[in-house]
Amino acid sequence: MRNASDSPPSNAVKEFWLGATTPSLLAVTLAFFIPASLLLTALLLITPEFMVSENFRYLYDRRSNDTDNFVTHKVLSFVPPKGQAVYLFGSSSTREAIHTEKQLERAIAAHSDQRVNVYNFANAGASFWETFQVVDRLPKLTNGIVVIEVRPLHFCRGVDRLREVIESPRLGVTSPMIDSTARANGIQVPRRLGIYAWDNRRFFLARIPSIPKNLMDPIVVSQSRHLAAEQVDQVTWTDHIEKRTDLLASFQQNVADTSKFLKASIRRLKQNDNVQVVLLEATMSPRMKRHDIDRGFWPIYQNVIADVSNECDVMYWDINDSVPESGYLDWAHLRNLDAKSRFADALAKKVAEQLDATR
Repeated sequence: MRNASDSPPSNAVKEFWLGATTPSLLAVTLAFFIPASLLLTALLLITPEFMVSENFRYLYDRRSNDTDNFVTHKVLSFVPPKGQAVYLFGSSSTREAIHTEKQLERAIAAHSDQRVNVYNFANAGASFWETFQVVDRLPKLTNGIVVIEVRPLHFCRGVDRLREVIESPRLGVTSPMIDSTARANGIQVPRRLGIYAWDNRRFFLARIPSIPKNLMDPIVVSQSRHLAAEQVDQVTWTDHIEKRTDLLASFQQNVADTSKFLKASIRRLKQNDNVQVVLLEATMSPRMKRHDIDRGFWPIYQNVIADVSNECDVMYWDINDSVPESGYLDWAHLRNLDAKSRFADALAKKVAEQLDATR
């Protein structure tokens, strides 16, 4: 007679495998309950209040200079001031042309007896779509000057860029106005449930890989990043020039859509109480500007700016002559505190003049 110990070892393995793989009510329940619990926990924990707190640093994407996360934090943290304010919107050029908001506040105070708060919401790589996504998500802006950065490249980023904003969002906020504009352009918008973490899930999922390192070593995010002793080399300059080869064609292809959107967005802003809107030319190296002039592109661009400015009855400021060519790191970014101070002072003079003229 054979006893249990005489059974081949393979039978024990087979029994274990069958037990592990045969569905059971408990196994199915756990398989559903654990992921559902994790999802529910995330939906409850990741709220706008989470991003307002210093916890936003744990979501910093270390694979890039994650200004998207920082601007999301600033947008959700914003509390409208009681007095006058200057609001800056644009790309990394404007973001980093102002070393700190306090620096610009002091510069304005040096040229006017009016005291204002400065809020720099500019974000690296932002187009008009991302700019007004931020404007739309903020509480209604009143009592101040809204400065909107313009540059040739912004008019080149048409509806395809709007599609990217919807399908691959960079910011952890949604915008009803941008959603509506996307639908009007035939872009499918994900269903919004009104649950913050769910509506912005792609923003948060992209940052999961960075969380463990951030928990051990939270990063400190600064407003200004470009501080360099030397300008970029000739190879980098050549690359910048080559990337502008197709600029005119892209501009002509997309300018109708982008200028239409810009005009509509400015009109909405001007409906706010006591708000002035200004178009500010983004910082641009004189070397790059000469290139655009030589190729005949700059006058075409300036005609579009004049059209927007006249139709919307807003001012256009180009203060780039305040910074010498040596003050640029590359084609668009100021490279040291002296250059940033020069630009801030020139902008402060313009702001002070406008504040004093409308008091």
